[in-house]
Amino acid sequence: MEKMSEKQLLGGALVLVTIFVSIMVIFVPSPKVSTPQSTIESVNKSTKATAVVPKNVKKNYTYKIIEAKREPNLENYNIEFKSKDLSEANLEKAIREIKIEICNQQCNIALWDDKKYYYLEKRFNLDVDKCSYELDDAQQLRDCIERMNRKYYPKIKKHYLANLDFDQSDFIYLPYNNEGY
Repeated sequence: MEKMSEKQLLGGALVLVTIFVSIMVIFVPSPKVSTPQSTIESVNKSTKATAVVPKNVKKNYTYKIIEAKREPNLENYNIEFKSKDLSEANLEKAIREIKIEICNQQCNIALWDDKKYYYLEKRFNLDVDKCSYELDDAQQLRDCIERMNRKYYPKIKKHYLANLDFDQSDFIYLPYNNEGY
């Protein structure tokens, strides 16, 4: 096995931190807050009213929600996205339109060209977690995670098309494409 450069190790570590934070956002339950239903409805209505997509605009894409995770203050969507035009400009326009259509509050959206790669990424996360639980030695853990990166990322990175964070300022085109795998 060839030695990895420091840049590749840092890139892998950045991916793992991103995945860990995503898992925490998705799986760690938020504390239950008692809010009157009318307040929630008025917030949702006001959010929807400020961003309207005209109905007569023709879209050059279709999409299906693969998975939706809803917390009291945040929604996370993984979406299977189909279009002949997968350019950065088209994906950014489409993901912002989809956000307006489906989000009732702050939300994160990930676009995939095929849902099987979304599920493959979930499998990757489970395998990395397994490494973390089973290995106490730091070097063995790094080696295990590196094996998982080499096994999964070449398959996943071309199919994770785009990501838009809840604050709408951070659109990322081909989020895993910069990784060295």
